Amino acid sequence: MSPPHCTSTELIVFYSTTFRASFDLSMTDVSEIARNSVLQSGFEDELKKQWLGEDYQRGITFCDEVKTHVPLIRAKFRAEHLALEHMLFNLIGAGKGDAVLKEMMVHFGLARDAHRNILLQNLPDITPFPEQNQL
Repeated sequence: MSPPHCTSTELIVFYSTTFRASFDLSMTDVSEIARNSVLQSGFEDELKKQWLGEDYQRGITFCDEVKTHVPLIRAKFRAEHLALEHMLFNLIGAGKGDAVLKEMMVHFGLARDAHRNILLQNLPDITPFPEQNQL
């Protein structure tokens, strides 16, 4: 299937539709990819400000949600996980990676158990569901 050769708007619609259909992405996914592409591009600062917002250089959580169509909650999730990955890489580089990962696994298990116990204690009498034995 070849793209229609009309206007740039029609090309954008064609490619975004094709992209979404090929990879089963939501519009938010496509918007996030577009935002990241602009961030990494060689476009002039003024164009980036126009497309991403005045404060885009402060980080992805400062990009204008209205302009990028990327919800702030998603940008915060990405920023938080990127920061955690950077910290972990630094710890690995300092030779502390194994100890920290083991401690994190312990705390993750404790938190998971606490969440499960709260749910089970407050679970009303309901019809059993298939995944219930997985708890």
